[in-house]
Order: sequence, then structure tokens, then C-alpha cells
Amino acid sequence: MKRLLMGLLLAGPCLALAQKALPIGTKVPDIRFTQVLNYKQKTAKLSDFKGKLVILDLWSTTCSSCIAAFPHMEQLQKQFSDKIQILLVDPYLIKYDTEERVKHALALMKARTGYYPSLPIPIRAGIIDKYFPRRSVPHEVWIGPDGRLLAITEMAEITAEHIQSFLNKEPLSLPVKNDWAFNREQPMKDGRQVYRAMFSSGDAGLGHGSGTRYNDQKQVTGVYMLNEPLADLISAAYPEYLGSTQPNRIIYESDSLARFQAKYSYDLTLPPALPEKVNISTEIRADLSRAFHISVRKESRPVTAYIISNAPALPNAYSVRKADLQKSTLKKYIHHLPVNQLADLLDRYAIPVITDITVKNPIDIDFPEGLDITNQETVLQFIQTLGIIVRKERRMLDVIIISDKN
Repeated sequence: MKRLLMGLLLAGPCLALAQKALPIGTKVPDIRFTQVLNYKQKTAKLSDFKGKLVILDLWSTTCSSCIAAFPHMEQLQKQFSDKIQILLVDPYLIKYDTEERVKHALALMKARTGYYPSLPIPIRAGIIDKYFPRRSVPHEVWIGPDGRLLAITEMAEITAEHIQSFLNKEPLSLPVKNDWAFNREQPMKDGRQVYRAMFSSGDAGLGHGSGTRYNDQKQVTGVYMLNEPLADLISAAYPEYLGSTQPNRIIYESDSLARFQAKYSYDLTLPPALPEKVNISTEIRADLSRAFHISVRKESRPVTAYIISNAPALPNAYSVRKADLQKSTLKKYIHHLPVNQLADLLDRYAIPVITDITVKNPIDIDFPEGLDITNQETVLQFIQTLGIIVRKERRMLDVIIISDKN
């Protein structure tokens, strides 16, 4: 929930100029990649894959969502075998992504998850910018067996169903990812307004992102948020309520709960002002109230929760406070943490987890490999085998109520 607000406060002007990409249906030049990892030779050309559906998956070492999608790409490659070829293309210059940095990112992934990609990985492929300019990654380029450009999409469009449709030569129209469709330095239509607030329905072609616009005097002149669920816009408007509140303590009361997941773009033009004079959250809050009639408040309500009520003196062999409960991590653990922090780490499921214990003695827990960390019951059952007592009961907890205004 902090992501949107931090993006608004920290994002500066984007200096990149719009570039013209190859139109869909155009014959793609025989691009030559001069440095390729995980391939039978150091270089490769698009013509090496003639007769196959080629997907160029553009990524960078700083894009965690790109790297997290590699196993999905590999599964698709195995599923369609020699009918397709997926290339994990890092187009960034050596000053941004050196070969060592690329290999380090992949080694970290293997250490955490046990997975290392076997797909070809062209790096320093700056020539891609000439034909497929973009503002952000992931950026997916589809090239047909005849060498023609089929599509340029977001990662979400890379599915087995879409691949099969292309292979079957079935008519398929995918949203074009055009990072240049929205000039992030200007309001959505007309830059002459003194003040303007606008919401529009989601448009996948605009991409995602949020940021702040500035003039030459470094004064704030506006903000924008693209294709965000209404719930995330509300989070940006109420950071004091929602900035650090777990989802299991947020209650929606509405005749239409689905509307909170509907995506909108928001653009605000302001009279120029120094950043310290602008309260972005207040501006968004006022516009949300006018446009969507939203009420946000804190209350104390009875809520069903799991209570960690007792913990034995568990072994403590580590001296550094550390934890990793990520789904993709092979060996999940909690090291040198007191029980109250154990409760905080487990307080991420549908049912809240709290503790009455104030003892600060640290404990270590190493979870069994293969344990389903997404299943709250499974996790709590395991920690009970260690002698930790967990019970379920109703407790008065502070919650955030997001509702329709009467």
C-alpha cells in the first residue's frame, strides 16, 4: 500500500523522448545479438529461429517481477518445444547491467528458489531500442514464424492460450503496450489548465505507474497514477490509515465490492508550488470523495483472530535477526526473533494473528522444505508442533472501514 504514495513523492521528471516503434505487421530486421548467455554460441540472430514463434522477453536486473516470471517462460518453452523460442533479452547498456550483474541476479534467484533459467539470455542488446523503444520492462515482443511483428504486449498476455492461437493462425488482437501513448510530463489532454482533476476508466495500453510533474523551478505542477485499482488509490489518499495496515484489518462495506478492484487512471494539475507546500494525499482524498463518495475511518470491532498465547524456550542458535517466508524460497525460516515479531510475520493471512506474550527472548524456527507457506492452517499447525500454543477467539481489534457514504 505504500508503493503508490512513495512513487508520487519520489518520482522525478522522465527525460526520455518518445520514439517510434516498428508497426505491427512489419517485417522485423534480422537483429543480431552479440553476447548471449545459455546458448550454444556467443552470438545469435533472429534468423537462427526462422519458422518459430519468437518471443523477446525484455527485462532488467532491477525488475523483480521480470525475473520472477522466468519459470513461467521456461514452462511455456517446454510446453511448445521447438514451435517457439523465448529469449530473455536484457537490452540495457553495460553501465547499467554488466554481465557480472546479470549473473549475480540469476545466482541469487537460484540460491533462493533452486531455479536457474536455461533459456537463451542476450545481454547488452541495445539494438532492441532501435526497433522496440519502451519506458519500462517487462516488455514482450512477439515475432511470427515468417519474421513479421505480431504483437507488443504486457507480461500478462504471455499465456499458453495466446501462443496456441498464434500458432494456429487464429485471429487474435492483443492490447498493444505503448509506453509513449501517455506523456508523463504533461496532463492527459491539455497542459494549459491551472487546476484540473480527472479520473478515467482503466486503459491497458497506457501501462502502469505513478509520478509527480515538475516545472523548471522544481515546483510541483501535477501528479498522475495509471491503471490502479480503486482500493490502491484509496491507500494513497489515506496513508495514515492504510500505509501500514494489514489487509486482514481492512473491512469493505459497500453495495458493490467489485468496484474497489476496478482500475482507474488519475491525473491532477495543480498551481505550481514547492513540494513542501503540496499535500498530495489531501488532494487525492478530496477528489476520491467527490468522484466515488468514499468514507474511510478507524474503528474498534470484534474480529476473529489467532492468538499466540504461550511459547516454550525454543533453541536460539543465531545472533542476527532475519526471516524469509517468501513462497519461492526453498528453506523458509525465522531466526533470532521474539514471539511478538513471529506474530507480526504470520499476520498476513485472511485471519489476523496476534500475541499476548511480552517476553523478548528470541527464538529460531526452520520450516520444513515444501511446506505450503500460503496456507495459514498448515503454518500454524506446524508451529504448534514446536510447543507454541495457538488458539482462535474473538478480540476487539482496530480496523479500517472503507464504505460508501450515506
